[in-house]
Amino acid sequence: MSHSSASSPLLRVTALNVGFRQQPLLHNISFDLDYGEVLALVGESGSGKSLTALSIIGLLPAAAQIRGSIHFAGRDLLTADARALHSLRGKNIAMIFQDARQALDPLFTIGQQLTETLHRHDPGLRRQQAQQQAITLLEEVEIANAASQYHAYPHQLSGGQCQRVMIAIALAGQPQLLIADEPTTALDVTVQKEILQLLRRLRQQRAIAILLITHDMGVVADSADRVLVLRDGRMTEQATVSALFSQPQTAYSRQLLDAVLRLESPQYRQPDGASAPPITIDRLQVNYLRRGKKFTALQDISLTLEAGSTLGIVGESGSGKSTLGRALAGLVPIAAGDIYLDGIPLRQASPAQWLILRRKIGMVFQSPRSAINPRFTL
Repeated sequence: MSHSSASSPLLRVTALNVGFRQQPLLHNISFDLDYGEVLALVGESGSGKSLTALSIIGLLPAAAQIRGSIHFAGRDLLTADARALHSLRGKNIAMIFQDARQALDPLFTIGQQLTETLHRHDPGLRRQQAQQQAITLLEEVEIANAASQYHAYPHQLSGGQCQRVMIAIALAGQPQLLIADEPTTALDVTVQKEILQLLRRLRQQRAIAILLITHDMGVVADSADRVLVLRDGRMTEQATVSALFSQPQTAYSRQLLDAVLRLESPQYRQPDGASAPPITIDRLQVNYLRRGKKFTALQDISLTLEAGSTLGIVGESGSGKSTLGRALAGLVPIAAGDIYLDGIPLRQASPAQWLILRRKIGMVFQSPRSAINPRFTL
């Protein structure tokens, strides 16, 4: 599809209304997105950002009631049949989902998932050609050792690497519009910066329009041209980034801009009663096996955590933060050193001791959607 004229936007959403079971969730959402532009949809969780994106790409449940119009390159997507939408997805409109680990299939390698997408867009592509194109895409999104990582499974990659793979899959069809749904939410600040830089570079090199869904105003300031603010499924403000940050027109926009972390003195209080023994980590080492080769994820880690205190573990994606947490919870084997909880060395703990210790260790995992069993109610 070609850019017909400057007056015709790539995407035009007009009076979009979405509801379920007579419960309206989106109310008269209207905006344009030009070729090569970055538009940020911002708002709190539940404001309707992702629902707007799913409406555009035609992924709403069958029970959804939808009114209005969504025109992509002059074509109304809401009147298009399933076959037409299927041909548009990936090729003309691609989406990066919020949780890269959940979006990637754990049973297939990165290379298999990339080549499957390439074959879908070009059925005549030979196997060797598809593999080379997949490796080229991995290199384009700056995956280190792309030829080797081609054979890796999603669980063998860090969160930042998985997000890069998702971007590579999205680029496989050479889309004109990229919908990025919270692409940096689960990433640490350094990897977040790298992903945003990658999206900016891809926008410049490929002239891709990006619909950026986020709640992070720092991401908006760093990446977007214009901003659409949503609250409870309604538009509250639409402006350029500079106008919104310098002169927000609504109290809600000012509230979003003011919602930044501030350093405050912790109100530490020693627990009542006898002090519990500290948690001690002594020269901890954790190894993983990757394609039959040993990979050291943690080495010579030593620290003490006093009862009632809070310790922050920080570092880039892949630095070993989550591995340290899993080692404390007994979810990965300890190769060397040890962890002492209530004076008991975890490496030598018996099954009976572990039954007692596990009641004293709670863990909140990174991705609630993949940690909570989808087959059971909350």
